[in-house]
Amino acid sequence: MDVRIGSVLMSVACIHGPLAPTETSPTPPIPTESSKPTEPKPADRDGDGFTADIDCDDANSTIYPGAPEFCDAIDQDCDDEVETTDLLTYFPTGERPRDLLAELESRGRVRLEGGRVVACPGTYSVSQTTEIAGVVEIVSSEKARDGVVWGAVDVSTLQLLPGSQLTVEGITLTGEGPAVIAADGARLRLTDVAVSEAEVDEVIAMFGSQELTVQDSVFEGSTTTGDLFRLDAAAVSFIDVHIQGNDTSGALLFSESSQHTLNNVVLTDNLGGVELLDGAVELSSVTVSLGRGAAPAIHLREIESGFANGVVVSDNPGDGIRFDRTVPTTLPFAFMSFDNIVGERNAGSGFILSASADQIIGMDESRFEGNGGPLVDGGGVRVLGAGAILETGGVDLIGNTANRGGAVYLGGGFAYFEDSMIWSNTASDGALFVEDLVGYALLETVCVNFGEDVTANAPADAVSAADSLDLVGKASVTCTGGGCTLF
Repeated sequence: MDVRIGSVLMSVACIHGPLAPTETSPTPPIPTESSKPTEPKPADRDGDGFTADIDCDDANSTIYPGAPEFCDAIDQDCDDEVETTDLLTYFPTGERPRDLLAELESRGRVRLEGGRVVACPGTYSVSQTTEIAGVVEIVSSEKARDGVVWGAVDVSTLQLLPGSQLTVEGITLTGEGPAVIAADGARLRLTDVAVSEAEVDEVIAMFGSQELTVQDSVFEGSTTTGDLFRLDAAAVSFIDVHIQGNDTSGALLFSESSQHTLNNVVLTDNLGGVELLDGAVELSSVTVSLGRGAAPAIHLREIESGFANGVVVSDNPGDGIRFDRTVPTTLPFAFMSFDNIVGERNAGSGFILSASADQIIGMDESRFEGNGGPLVDGGGVRVLGAGAILETGGVDLIGNTANRGGAVYLGGGFAYFEDSMIWSNTASDGALFVEDLVGYALLETVCVNFGEDVTANAPADAVSAADSLDLVGKASVTCTGGGCTLF
């Protein structure tokens, strides 16, 4: 009993007495909203206002959803498409790209201080002029002029400010004002450029400029109220250029320069000729044909030095090549060489040298055939003026026609022909006619084949006005080593 009660008491004591300590885990706190961990937000590393989760290039601030597209083969607006047409983008030096087309359409003149304009294929017709104030390039994204047409209405398309420099490549320019106009000290380079069917004052006008270079370009079908090219620049170069089907009220190409260079240039079916004034000239592989104006195909005025090689003037309604000197040169003597020249089927004289001041022309291995007409003096060659000196070797004069001097008319100065064929030329007097208009005129031929029978000249080979007029022998023809029949 005692034991039972004790047991019971012990049992009670075990229940109600103190518990021995035990190992237990702490109960975690109940989480609240403020105590939950924060996930990092997407970054906007380029600061364009669009985070990386929606910005397709978060390292470039010009690329984001809805961004304006540029002509750079990049998807600016994150729509997974690259726009390749109708974009005209200006990339200023050290600045963000700009939509040049939008600027031209929404405000006045746009000035480019430097950098690069890239044009995607498209036609851009605007009513504002783009001014060039620094060193600027305008290029086609496709490197081909056929896909990009840029023109202005009633204003010049491009205007170079003093001291600026512009390079245009792979663009077709048009408009109703000058396509390009340049001022003092400017430099302009056109490569793979076309000017087509423009109605302008001048296609290119330069005044007091430094340099113009035109290469691998085409100019066709334009109408001008002035010259097609009006150039006053220190140096002018046309290389691999085709000029066709243009109508001008002035010259096709008028250049007043210290250095004129035309290399592999073809001018055909144009109204107007080439006129080069002052300085030095280099003409290589130049063709002027099928002209539609009375001006000489090529007119050289006051040129002090240079050469022409491989020049062809054919089927023009006026004279072929004309060289004029009226102002004495600053050099010891003025000399220009002409080699491998062809003048054929021109309605005027094939070649004219007119010089009141001393001018020497050397000409070799050339041919003048089928030039002249019944109202022309000197169908093949005409030499005028006391200062004119023409020295030739291997120059053939065949089938030319004139009033006087079917092959050569000498109205003053000196002309010398050696190792030439002078065949089938026709005039009222003879193939060679010498008339003293200035107090001295002497024509001399050495080893010249004057032809015979069907190739004979009519009515004679040579005649001097002294034979019929009392000029006291001042005008004369001397034939050596081949003989010639006199009238």
